[in-house]
Amino acid sequence: MGLIDHIKHKRIFNRYTEEQLYEIVHNELGEGVRKDGLWAKAISDSKGDEKVALARYISLRVKSLEDELYLYNQYEERLDRDLKSTKSPAPPTTPTSLEPSTTGNENTDWHQDGLAWFVILFVIVAVVVGVGVFVGL
Repeated sequence: MGLIDHIKHKRIFNRYTEEQLYEIVHNELGEGVRKDGLWAKAISDSKGDEKVALARYISLRVKSLEDELYLYNQYEERLDRDLKSTKSPAPPTTPTSLEPSTTGNENTDWHQDGLAWFVILFVIVAVVVGVGVFVGL
């Protein structure tokens, strides 16, 4: 595909995408869904004229959806890049004893993880049994 064909294809795709976004906004308005922040901006921009505000809101909402779509695509591309650039992680090592390793730092993190799990378990038990039991009520 030549450069001119590429540009033509991109323009057609953009028009089609824009049409779909306007349809989404139309459906949102039909269902009574409205983004209050955008509506407030539309009212402000239109100096209180409701008809002008509605037209302005539609434009703002379409732009908002374009921004959401752009951010989503950027996130997807970054996630794909990150997944392709990382090697498969090594399987986690577990301590073979309750004592920390004296040969290095490879097994010392289990103390922190164990404490975190103990706190989580304690909170769950407190909620299930009732806080009153632990405070003497």
